[in-house]
Amino acid sequence: MIPLNIKPKLNLRKTTTIQAKTDPNSNQKLDIFLSKTSSNIYYKYLMLALILIFMADGAEMVIIAMTIDSIALEFNLTSSAKSLLASIVFIGLLIGPLISSKISDKFGRRLIIITGTSIVVVFGNLAAIFAANYFWLVTLRFLMGVGVGVIIPSAVSLISESVPVESRSFYLNNVWVAAPLGEIYVYLLCFFFDINKNAKNWRFIMCLTSLPSLCSLILLNLKVNESVRFLLVKGRSAEGFKILDDLGACENLKLTEFERKMILEEIEEINQTQIYSESYRSLVAEEFRETSVKLWLITFANAFILYGGLYIFPQILYALKAQENDSLNFNVYFDLIVTSLIYMPTTFIAGVLSDIPALGRKNSLALGFVISCVICLYCMLFSHVSFLSYSAC
Repeated sequence: MIPLNIKPKLNLRKTTTIQAKTDPNSNQKLDIFLSKTSSNIYYKYLMLALILIFMADGAEMVIIAMTIDSIALEFNLTSSAKSLLASIVFIGLLIGPLISSKISDKFGRRLIIITGTSIVVVFGNLAAIFAANYFWLVTLRFLMGVGVGVIIPSAVSLISESVPVESRSFYLNNVWVAAPLGEIYVYLLCFFFDINKNAKNWRFIMCLTSLPSLCSLILLNLKVNESVRFLLVKGRSAEGFKILDDLGACENLKLTEFERKMILEEIEEINQTQIYSESYRSLVAEEFRETSVKLWLITFANAFILYGGLYIFPQILYALKAQENDSLNFNVYFDLIVTSLIYMPTTFIAGVLSDIPALGRKNSLALGFVISCVICLYCMLFSHVSFLSYSAC
C-alpha cells in the first residue's frame, strides 16, 4: 500500500530515497477539505458497494461448510478430499493479497477491486455450473479464492484513503458488518433449497452466493471513484482534483488555485519523505521486523479463530443436534443465523472501543482476544448446544 503519513525509524543503509523531516500533519490540508464534504452521499454509496464485497466474502467463507456433505455425495469424496476442497479457497486467499499489494499501488485500488470481483463472479459461477468433477471444482474454487484475496486489501485501502479522516474508523469497522450478513444469506439459501434432502441443490446455492459480488461489480462500475490520495501521490492531480471538486459540490465548495498548490506541495513532501520499497524483504528490515512479526501472529490468530470457526461451527452444531436427537433441521439454521446476528454489531462495538483513549486499537484488540479465549474454553468444557450456538461469535 502507498504510505501516506508513516514515520518509520530511518535507519536504512541502502536507500535512494530523499529523507527529510516529516511533518506528522503533512496531509492535513487534504483532510480538512475532505472533512468539509462529509455530508456527501457518495461516501454512503461507496460504503454500500464495499458492504456487498464484504458480504460476498462472508458468504464464500461458509458456503463450503454448508454444502460439503452434498458435494462429497455427488463426487464420492474421501475425508482428505473434503479437507482440500475446504482449504483451497484459503490458499487462494493467501496468494491474492501478495498479488494485489503490488499491482494495486501501480494501477490503483478501483481497477484491482473490479478485476478481483469479476474473478469471484466468473469462477464462482463456473465452479457451480460447469465443475463436472472434483479436479475442476477444486481448481475453480482456488481461482475464486485468489479473487477474494485480491479484493479485500484493496477495498480496505480504497475506503481508508477516500473518506474523511474523522470518519475512517466508522467506515472501516462497519463494512465488516456485512460479513455475517453474507453468512446469514447462505444459511437462508441452504434452508430454502433444503440442502440436506436435495444434495444436488448445492450448485444453485453456489451460483446465488456470487450475487452480492455481481451487485457490487455493477455499483463499482457506475459511480465509485479511484482513491484521491492514490491519484495525487501518483501525479494524476487533474483526476484527483476533479474528484475533490465533485465531492465539494454538495457544500458549494471548490478548490482554489492556492489550495491546489498547497495540496500538491504536501503530496510532494510525502513523496520525498516516505520510503517506498517493491521488495517484501523490507517487511523484515530492522525498523519494521518486530512490528511485522507481531502483526503476522495477530492476523494468524484472528484468522484461525474467525475462519476456522466459520467452517467448523456448522459441522459441530449438526453433530451435537444429532446427539440430542433433534431432527428439526430448522433448529440448526436458526442457531446459525442467531450466531451471525450476534456477531454483526461486534464490529461497531470494536470501532467504539478503539476510539476510547484509555483503550485504543491495541488494548481493544487484546480485550477481544481475551474474551474469545474465555468463551472458547467455556465452550470446550461445557458444550451444551444452546450455549454454543449463541456464544460462538
